[in-house]
Amino acid sequence: MGWKMDGTRKHLCIIDTCSLVYLRDVKVAGRPLHKWLWSEFDVQFSSVVLGELSSFKQKLGFRYDWNDHVWVSSKIPSYERAIFSSHQRRIEEGKCKHCRQITWKNTTLKTDLAGTEDKGERHNCCVALDAILSGKYTQVIFLSDDLRALRDYAQYFFDIFPLGSIWTLFDFITYLLTKYYGTITLDDAQEALRVINLQDGRNSEKRSQQLSVYNRKLERIVEVLSQIKS
Repeated sequence: MGWKMDGTRKHLCIIDTCSLVYLRDVKVAGRPLHKWLWSEFDVQFSSVVLGELSSFKQKLGFRYDWNDHVWVSSKIPSYERAIFSSHQRRIEEGKCKHCRQITWKNTTLKTDLAGTEDKGERHNCCVALDAILSGKYTQVIFLSDDLRALRDYAQYFFDIFPLGSIWTLFDFITYLLTKYYGTITLDDAQEALRVINLQDGRNSEKRSQQLSVYNRKLERIVEVLSQIKS
């Protein structure tokens, strides 16, 4: 378990492959985003994510011993069977014809646990459970930018097990602006969001809407903190 320079223990951040890949070219206030992440949290992930990273390690360019960040537990496969063999997920059904609000429905998802698709996401959920049941941590931050896998697995998991918070990299940058306001400016944070939003062709309509939402959050944070700190 990691410790901060002030002697306090770091919170656990469980990160997936997608987020690790997306943050590689992002800087906030001139500092690489991965260095911000490692300094703030104890970064861990499942052994499946380690395998997924094998094809990205050279592109990432991070000087870490990735094996040091793998959460090791023999219980992960049994957790996966118990939690994800068959479960409910919430998906968009459409829009109400009267108020135009999005409507939702629950569907049953039967998972091929032998398959590799989304296995890293599922095993990261199991890491979160093991981290709490082992008594090593009291809360976790689940960091993922794979929105489909979040919908199918992580949202369901954290709705059942209140073990912490689901973040995207957008949330992490929002957190950094809040904690380091003054060192990090609104322009710094908004530029980081913009760069992340361009990763891997993410400039779809939903991504653009998400960017607008988070830019407004950043503006509100600055509005509040500028009053508090003035």
